[in-house]
Amino acid sequence: MTLFRQIAILFSIFIILVISSVMYLNFKSANDFIQNQLYTTSQDTATSLGLSLSMVIPEDNDLSTMQTMINAIFDRGYYESIILYDTKGKVLIENKNKLKVKGVPQWFIDKVKLNVPIAKSQVMAGWMPYGTIAVKVHSGLAYQQLWKIFIDILRTFAILVSLALLALYILLKIVLKPLEGVEKQAKAIMENNFIVQEKLPFTTEFRHVVIAMNKMVMKVKEIFEHEAALVKKYNDLLYKDQDTGIGNRKYFLLRLSSLLEHEDNKSNGTVVIFVINGFFEIKRAVEYEKLHSYVKEICNLLQNTTKDIEERVVARLKDAEFSVILPDTDYKKTKSIMEDFIAKAEKIKKETVGDFKNLFIVGGATYYSEKDNIKNILSRADFAISIAKMKNESFVEFHKMEKEPLPIKSGKQEWYRFLNDALNKNGIKLALQSVKNLDTKE
Repeated sequence: MTLFRQIAILFSIFIILVISSVMYLNFKSANDFIQNQLYTTSQDTATSLGLSLSMVIPEDNDLSTMQTMINAIFDRGYYESIILYDTKGKVLIENKNKLKVKGVPQWFIDKVKLNVPIAKSQVMAGWMPYGTIAVKVHSGLAYQQLWKIFIDILRTFAILVSLALLALYILLKIVLKPLEGVEKQAKAIMENNFIVQEKLPFTTEFRHVVIAMNKMVMKVKEIFEHEAALVKKYNDLLYKDQDTGIGNRKYFLLRLSSLLEHEDNKSNGTVVIFVINGFFEIKRAVEYEKLHSYVKEICNLLQNTTKDIEERVVARLKDAEFSVILPDTDYKKTKSIMEDFIAKAEKIKKETVGDFKNLFIVGGATYYSEKDNIKNILSRADFAISIAKMKNESFVEFHKMEKEPLPIKSGKQEWYRFLNDALNKNGIKLALQSVKNLDTKE
């Protein structure tokens, strides 16, 4: 249960108890007042009637006159009973009215006990007591008055409780609003969002909590940004080429592996590897700035010409070697993109390093599917590059998937691994042969 509900329930019970107590005391006071009024009315009637009857005491026990006087009072007033007793307690005259209350629920009559007092007054015959007159006012009128008071109290109670609970709700919302802000701050931190509450609450304790939370948020933000900067820096060092800003060889292999391991097993596309032919010869012939500008322009051109391909990958594998992965791209579309790239690359060459005939870009393109592996893809691309180099011009050769790969280790990666293993295992033997110079006869 939330703190808001706990406080709301506690204060609601307190308010209801306080108002209920006040209403109960008010109703009880009204009940006591009405009972006193009934007693006063009864006593006044009994006293007045007792004096009247004392003046008409019959000598021959003829009670008709007294009966007439009692009937007149009984019929004119609102009485439950008027009874005349003699000195021995014998009933001489008795008038009674059944208790019937209109407009008041029976449950109210049963629950609210109204003790209607019986007022008595002596009837004197000169100096001698003749009897006692007992008067009891009808309680129906009292119940009607109490019912009306009860309805008014209940209505007032409902209004006061509603207003008090509404005021309590608004007050708690205002007081506990900073806690909602603290909760939002905590949830936002989990989503790498950092919210600072600008408006501080007026409650001292909550103000301290909000200030402490704001400081913690700023500290966590500082730590997160620092760690994020470090991760970005390490990621750039690990997966980015420092000269051009595009991905490096590790990035290329990582993305290619990710595409081949696609969840729906429907990954396919084209991989193209480019080599700048004559790069190292030109490197000695031109300034570093010009060559660097040329390489960077080539990388930008690769990115621009392939930007329409979703999730395409552009990377620099070595100084003069680049690659591009074009997911979900067929032969026709890839060929169109490569032709556009080659044409624009020739213009960039002339604008940056000049017109060197031995400087041109050759590429090897190969298709891949989810059943492929990186080793075979790179071997096919290297083989396609070796064919493209025979053209002695900027050209991209497409390796046909339907053709079986050559049984020899034709790819550059395969030759590199093959020669490296041979050197490590002393698999290369040198043959020596003596040489004789015929001119010097040695």
